[in-house]
Amino acid sequence: PGLEEIFGQDVRRPTDSALNKGFRSDLAWWSAFVGNWNGVSFLHPPDHLPEVELFTDASGNWGCGAVHDKSWFQLPWDTTSQPLSIAEKELIPIILACATWGASWQDCQVTCHCDNQVIVACLQSRTSKNAGIMHLLRCLVFVEARHRCYLRPAYIDTKSNHLADDLSRNNLSSFLSKVPGASPMPSLISPQLLGVLLDKQADWTSTPWLRQFSSTFSTV
Repeated sequence: PGLEEIFGQDVRRPTDSALNKGFRSDLAWWSAFVGNWNGVSFLHPPDHLPEVELFTDASGNWGCGAVHDKSWFQLPWDTTSQPLSIAEKELIPIILACATWGASWQDCQVTCHCDNQVIVACLQSRTSKNAGIMHLLRCLVFVEARHRCYLRPAYIDTKSNHLADDLSRNNLSSFLSKVPGASPMPSLISPQLLGVLLDKQADWTSTPWLRQFSSTFSTV
């Protein structure tokens, strides 16, 4: 169903005071996802799934990075992403990693090592009072559900997270020296996906924006 069928013609106007924007945004998430859902449950992963490991990091100044096995990427912050909070910045590489490598993680448990305790807690609960973080969490869960990969956050101290730390601070020579056989080139990141994640006008209750989201994530 379209948003108009769910909310009425004016999707921005709640029909009940209890149905706040967060609630309506969650319904919009389902509206975007249900058309491609195969009916397989993804909220509770089966036991004994194969496990893969992901290490991610974000720095306040330079950028972010992620490494999985021999694959990796790094991304410098631009003028759009620079003002984000460090918590939001820490979520960006996790979403990009799931979108980039998720097709190979189908029916796997992904242990995501992150050195930010706030984000580990948000990933465990899949909720936040921060609107920017909630937008990113909705994007992340959409990618997880699409690829049927199950993210399990795990806190790691910064010193032990040195591989992802090197990438987020553009210490590429250090990273490559520590990972024999690492891919000589980074995995490609979708600029369209990054644009959706960083969209300051993102509004899940807006039909035009949701169509843009669905169009972008249909190829992820």
